[in-house]
Amino acid sequence: MRKGASQLPPTTNPVQALEAGITLNKAQKLWDDGKIPEALHACNDILKTDPNHAGALYMMGMLALELGALDMAIGSLERAAASAPGTTRILVGLGQALAKSGQPVKAAAIYAKAMQLSPNSGAVYRGLGLVQLDLDQRPNAVKSFRKALRLNADDQFAAYMLAALAGDAPVAPEGYVPALFDSYAEQFDRHLTGKLAYRVPQEIADMVGAHTGGDGIGSAVDLGCGTGLVGVALGSRVAAIDGIDLSPKMLAKAAERGIYRTLRAGDAADILNTDAGFSGPYDLATAADVFIYIGRLEASFAAVKARLAPGGLFAFSVESTDHGEVDIRSSGRFVHSHGYIAGLAETFAFTLVEEKALVIRQEIDVPVPGVLYLLRSS
Repeated sequence: MRKGASQLPPTTNPVQALEAGITLNKAQKLWDDGKIPEALHACNDILKTDPNHAGALYMMGMLALELGALDMAIGSLERAAASAPGTTRILVGLGQALAKSGQPVKAAAIYAKAMQLSPNSGAVYRGLGLVQLDLDQRPNAVKSFRKALRLNADDQFAAYMLAALAGDAPVAPEGYVPALFDSYAEQFDRHLTGKLAYRVPQEIADMVGAHTGGDGIGSAVDLGCGTGLVGVALGSRVAAIDGIDLSPKMLAKAAERGIYRTLRAGDAADILNTDAGFSGPYDLATAADVFIYIGRLEASFAAVKARLAPGGLFAFSVESTDHGEVDIRSSGRFVHSHGYIAGLAETFAFTLVEEKALVIRQEIDVPVPGVLYLLRSS
């Protein structure tokens, strides 16, 4: 949704239009470079001379949405829609902002308008599907994602959501999660631990430490290790730690820390099952915010069980739900119930050592509830 602000209707003054177009292109480049405050300033410079410039208002709204400034995003996008009525791109952005602010009914109405304007826009149906999930209209959401995929066969997210809603025990489509986190690698630590108030790695380290006392951990495997935040949190508690992640760029950041003995790119369960370098036996396995990108966890539990030493510990987090076993949210992340985790523990011969309810992260200033589990291999 970043592109296209310069293609929106300009001011009627040709000189102002030329100057605004140049400034808007600069703002786009700043945004692409991650310089969001500077991009906002550039948009504001345009609006000082042309308060109704649709392109500047649209970009300001989308920048504000990325920052989580939802009131500003909605206000800017509503003004953009008034300035350039009938522009699908603006309506899709406004629908996103309303959905993020917890107004799914209003968002659905905006997407309905966008659908009338552009009945063959995959972006409209994708956004509508997410809103329909928030409204608990799952059959309608399936129809919307199916339509989005028909209109754009390369829409991996729509395919992912369809598979999840069909209950096909999905993982993300090949390339989807690596691409997602490769693009995030440079800002991952700062964004996650700062703006999102993410503390799961430290919570895992503290929980493990409380149940190992002064004894060190001989070896550990960190599933979905990312940039290495769990390795940093465990620190000297562990003598040797190996890491697995789908994202090569995340692994490159982890390697820079000099903490991990071995790092491997790929699916964690596959690597544990087939890679001799990860045969263990390990005293500890960790998975911090990994299972939110996997649906059913039977394969993950089986692979971890096979590589843990007798009495080895398994520490992981999930986003929680009180309904059913596994579900997917409009965020694209999976949630898992206590009953489901307890059933897996019994099936794979783990005993529950500790569980702790906690806030996994802040999402647009809204706490995301989750649970941290510590299991022991029987």
